[in-house]
Amino acid sequence: PDKSYSITEELDAPVAIEPHSTFGYDTCFKKDYIAKGECTILYVEKQHLFGELKKHDIFTINLLNQVCRKAQQKEYEIWNYNHTSIAGKIARFIAMRCDNTKGEKHIAIKMERLATLLGETRLNISKSLNEMQEAGYLSLHRGGITVHNLSAMIVDFE
Repeated sequence: PDKSYSITEELDAPVAIEPHSTFGYDTCFKKDYIAKGECTILYVEKQHLFGELKKHDIFTINLLNQVCRKAQQKEYEIWNYNHTSIAGKIARFIAMRCDNTKGEKHIAIKMERLATLLGETRLNISKSLNEMQEAGYLSLHRGGITVHNLSAMIVDFE
């Protein structure tokens, strides 16, 4: 993964962290997770998970639903890429890297890097981000962006 930027978001507990990484070619987590406070983690060995999947159809169905949802979401993102606006590119960039659309998102990234990743000039990225800030979707600060309402941003710019 590209370590030139980071995105911080809050997840509602309880949550299964990256269940789609349990099986397949690459079974490593793609993101880092840090608890804001005290928390309890339930770690399930893969062999135990296999046993539960064999015993309880509902576990199998739930896991398949989560994995299929992730695959369908990625396919949708690939086939429905038709952004003509820079704001749309920015909204898509953030949405594709977040686990959910709820809550504030804090993106630590320099405008120059965002411009490079989106194939735009720094000036155009800056103009678009400032317009999005004026509309109340996000706040800009040195070295980063805080998105207030990702859901609305996605609806309005995608």
